[in-house]
Amino acid sequence: MLPEGLAGDLGRRERFMKLVKDFEPRATLGTIDAAVLNQTGAEARFAVSFSWRGDFGVDRRKTGRFLGVVRREESGWRFQGARLLEAVP
Repeated sequence: MLPEGLAGDLGRRERFMKLVKDFEPRATLGTIDAAVLNQTGAEARFAVSFSWRGDFGVDRRKTGRFLGVVRREESGWRFQGARLLEAVP
């Protein structure tokens, strides 16, 4: 979850671990739209619900919509990545 370039920085790693401990972030896969297939790959839109402990212990929740992309290769399907479609409110 922490980029490789930052993982070696002990101060950043400690702050990241404190954030995880203090706010207990969670992500849950939501709805998945039908995949759009073509000869070289596929795309699908999906939702992820994020929740975390906010100020004074109040749970906060937000949902983001993403586009996931996979490509077909000789060895099979390979995940290319996902991008956020619109800003999380």
